[in-house]
Amino acid sequence: MKLRDLIEHSLAIRDALYETYYKKLIFDGYVYIGEKQLIKKNLLLNSSEVDSRLKKILKNSNNFLNSLNDYEQAALLNDFLDDNTELNTKSKTALIAVFYLIKKEKFGAFLIEIFINSRNLFIERSIQNIKIHDDNSPLKQEFRDFEICNSSGYLLKKNIQFEIINNFNEFTNVISSLQSPSLADKRKLFYRGHSNVNYQLQPSIQRNSRLASNEQHLYEQSIIHNPEYFQNEIYHIDKLKTMQHYGIPTRLLDITSNPLIALYFAVSDTREKDGEIVVFSVKQDDVKYGESDAISILCALPLLSAEDRDILYKYDSLEQGEEYDEVIRRLLDKIHLEKPSFQERINRQVFQNNYFVIPKQDNRRIQKQDGAFICCSCNPYSTEGLNKYRLAENNKRNIFIISSSGKQDILKTLEIFGIHRGTIYPEIDKVAEFLREKYS
Repeated sequence: MKLRDLIEHSLAIRDALYETYYKKLIFDGYVYIGEKQLIKKNLLLNSSEVDSRLKKILKNSNNFLNSLNDYEQAALLNDFLDDNTELNTKSKTALIAVFYLIKKEKFGAFLIEIFINSRNLFIERSIQNIKIHDDNSPLKQEFRDFEICNSSGYLLKKNIQFEIINNFNEFTNVISSLQSPSLADKRKLFYRGHSNVNYQLQPSIQRNSRLASNEQHLYEQSIIHNPEYFQNEIYHIDKLKTMQHYGIPTRLLDITSNPLIALYFAVSDTREKDGEIVVFSVKQDDVKYGESDAISILCALPLLSAEDRDILYKYDSLEQGEEYDEVIRRLLDKIHLEKPSFQERINRQVFQNNYFVIPKQDNRRIQKQDGAFICCSCNPYSTEGLNKYRLAENNKRNIFIISSSGKQDILKTLEIFGIHRGTIYPEIDKVAEFLREKYS
């Protein structure tokens, strides 16, 4: 059996490749596949969470693993992989590390070959809940439209244009070039920083299916167990904002209007991996405020059951149905809790959209971070997602990578400008952490 055949027959391998690379690549259009993305071999060997059989393979020298032919590689992995093998997150990471050590400089070409030859198997995983006629459906993606940038370790779609930023001055030069006075009255820029470039652009509630299906329980139980935190909040978005503040998964995605704040988040954690600055370009007229009707509708969705939300997401704009009407009535009841005068008409398109929201600046963290949110539809039946709002030029989406080698110096420069953990998180416990680290 060849290695390619093993992958086609092993759900565990496909699952590891899907979670690590495929999902990011197919939805966002790019993924880092180089060595910096991998957890160091010795850390995997010392982890109690890694499958012991994988550790045994990892203990082999790099030269030995790289010297195996295709049949020997398959045999090495076939000893413990079968249809019933389920790997935890750390074991999936270890499995990817084995593939990297086996393939080395041919790793990128190997991934493309696997994604092309096993395309239908990966697509099955992607489109379980997605409308296949969506223009951005994985069914319409061709891996031959992707290319490898061997010098930087990125696998990219051809409509991606990315820039690697190595220091603070390069960042400010890039950001300054984006601020066109002629567009300032028409479009507003928002930013988000990721410390790991392979982070997928999605709200926390959407990061696994169990969280998404239990959104109503998360919302209701957060309020039941901590009523004092919500007693003065009328609007659903304010309740979601409080939940987000304390780490409860929601459909809100944190963004900022200050590029330096986004830069801090791109460099503050995971120093060994490249970070990213996501730049959103939004029509001024499309920016919403907390009392917007569209925001009231989306922020009331967490009060509905997963089955009700499913019905709202599934219906096309021209379809009619008694079942849909009943769900709309339940949704209106939830909206009327915050807006008794809300008009009893809802444009169905609102359930497919994501909205940029400038919230009330009523807590110090939002004030210090120049915080805003994207209120996400969390619609599993569309792949359009948030990428359509990314800054793009000449039909190419702009991707801004913060090199891992520059993170430490950028962090020190940001501190000179008063941007550090103690100002980003002004709560006293966070300030204490910053001061302990600074003066120890």
